[in-house]
Amino acid sequence: MKIVMSVKINCLEDIMNRQIVVDDSIDLSYFCQSVLKSMNASDIIGYSLRFNVRYFYPFCVDENNMIRWIKDLKLASLPLKVGRKLILNTDIKDYFMEITVEEMIKETQDPIFQVVAGNGYGIIENEWAFSLQNTLQTGLLERLYKSSKKQLDYGFNKDEINQNIREYLAFKENQKNVYGYVLNISLKDFEKEIKRKIQVESNMLLDDFCKVVVLSMQGDLSHLYGIKIGNKFLQDNYLFLNLKDLNLEKKSKFLVNYDFGDDWYFKVSVSKEITEPLKEPCEVLAGKGYGIVEDCGGTWRLGDIFDGLNTDWDDYDINEFDLEKCNKRVKRVL
Repeated sequence: MKIVMSVKINCLEDIMNRQIVVDDSIDLSYFCQSVLKSMNASDIIGYSLRFNVRYFYPFCVDENNMIRWIKDLKLASLPLKVGRKLILNTDIKDYFMEITVEEMIKETQDPIFQVVAGNGYGIIENEWAFSLQNTLQTGLLERLYKSSKKQLDYGFNKDEINQNIREYLAFKENQKNVYGYVLNISLKDFEKEIKRKIQVESNMLLDDFCKVVVLSMQGDLSHLYGIKIGNKFLQDNYLFLNLKDLNLEKKSKFLVNYDFGDDWYFKVSVSKEITEPLKEPCEVLAGKGYGIVEDCGGTWRLGDIFDGLNTDWDDYDINEFDLEKCNKRVKRVL
């Protein structure tokens, strides 16, 4: 069944809106992400969906009558009818989208999701929704960053938006055949080479993946850790997504942050996608350099250890790397 819906951004309903036609067989996660893409959101990880009194999240939560995990649900799972509303909330600058069911049509032809009309560019990711509203109402566009004003002037382009959504949904379907990744990992802001090549399953939890990275780099997991994509840190809840939920492809990059005091950053880049089942959920394939030294003070202090200027950790051979021992450490997670 096809459902005609209107989508309006909070505070900006008259100038930032879309009309979409969507098949109710679409995955609920794909639906949410496609709505965000229709509003030109580049970051589609952080969102929640509210329907009546229930909340749906892309990460695993304790399920009860009010909160559900969005995974494996279809749009048809919701008892939709004309006039019903959904609220899609993104953690990008407090944008809310009100989605209203306008019409239901007994038809199942492609496409599964299409924008048929709209106004305005959509989400401006470096502007808060309420700030953008005030700026537009007062006409003081010079207050916007140049990039933001350029986006607003660009406006609504239905063909380009639909093309982006088609490419995104095709990418997500192709990712279903990706069983794992080969990842290159290196210590950021450190001129000596400390690096690892790791093969991991695509459905590994981000939380476990962070542990694998830290352990492979000789951390002992005695401190907090997280993931940074671009300028954004993922909220703790999102560490219970799978690695593939980062929409990774060859040459994708992100950071793993460990110990918010010493502030270690590990650069992660995708070297290869694996399209056959892995024998092991995780394996360190190669490496160079011993790794970090816990509580030494970060990369600057580690440089002193390398250069022999700090001998407080003289029991460490900082240039040593043992592949077998590294794999034994990593497999503590599995």
